[in-house]
Amino acid sequence: MMLNKGAIFDMDGLMIDSEKIVLMGYEFAMNKFGYGKEILNLAKSCIGLTYDDTRRKFNEGMGKGFDYDSFKPNVSKFVHNYFRTNGVPVKKGLFELLEALKQEGYRLCVATSTRESTAKEELIDAGILPHFEDLVGGDNIKNGKPAPDIFLEAARRISVEPEHCIVFEDSINGIKAAYNAGMKPIMVPDMVEPTEEILPMIYRRFKSLDEAIPLIKGELK
Repeated sequence: MMLNKGAIFDMDGLMIDSEKIVLMGYEFAMNKFGYGKEILNLAKSCIGLTYDDTRRKFNEGMGKGFDYDSFKPNVSKFVHNYFRTNGVPVKKGLFELLEALKQEGYRLCVATSTRESTAKEELIDAGILPHFEDLVGGDNIKNGKPAPDIFLEAARRISVEPEHCIVFEDSINGIKAAYNAGMKPIMVPDMVEPTEEILPMIYRRFKSLDEAIPLIKGELK
């Protein structure tokens, strides 16, 4: 039986304040290998993409001789060491919003372009994972964002029809994917502001996660 309310969350830049740290990791690897600032521009353009799509974009953008599979572990090591030293930073208002959603009867799922094993590790360390019924990683689906696959799979796992799901996202690719899935995209921007292209796709836009609580409680029309 399909239930009638679902809330699906992206992870990086939305629940975990990680995008800035990942960019620091790219800058570290950039300096280590002697590349220029084009690395950072590519990294920003890949926010919300799966590993495979990011690798393809980097290898094409950087040209012959660049090997993303050799480059990326240096980024990942930087981020891992940062989290191990400083903890996993959680976005303002997340736990308050999750509690409000549960009180209002929403079923909750994570849909992240990050690989499932990595996502679970970070969400466990941050104390976030127990709040969710399931998690779909970028390696669990065929086509990454902006294709709708990951959100449709998340809706299937929590037994909620897509049109009855809201999606919390911070990235342009994520908003497109949620819209393509026939869901209601709620944008909480992090590193990238919405473009003119996606403004008509956005159901609601907030500066922080807790700003969405009145909407969830039916106090904001």
